[in-house]
Amino acid sequence: MKATIYEVQIGIKYYAGPYSPFPTINDLIGALPRIKEIGFNTVQIMLYCSHYTIIDYIDVKRQFV
Repeated sequence: MKATIYEVQIGIKYYAGPYSPFPTINDLIGALPRIKEIGFNTVQIMLYCSHYTIIDYIDVKRQFV
């Protein structure tokens, strides 16, 4: 089986304005049935970063609270 990857960031991001489809990990968990329904079988959670610069490779709690 090939992986069809749905990439997400958890938390609120501010670029042109606030963007937060998944403010917490529980929001992502709640969306898993819909993500599967649209054809994805793998979820990739992006690292905590600011403007594509990794801030912390170790501390995931800040991102997923």
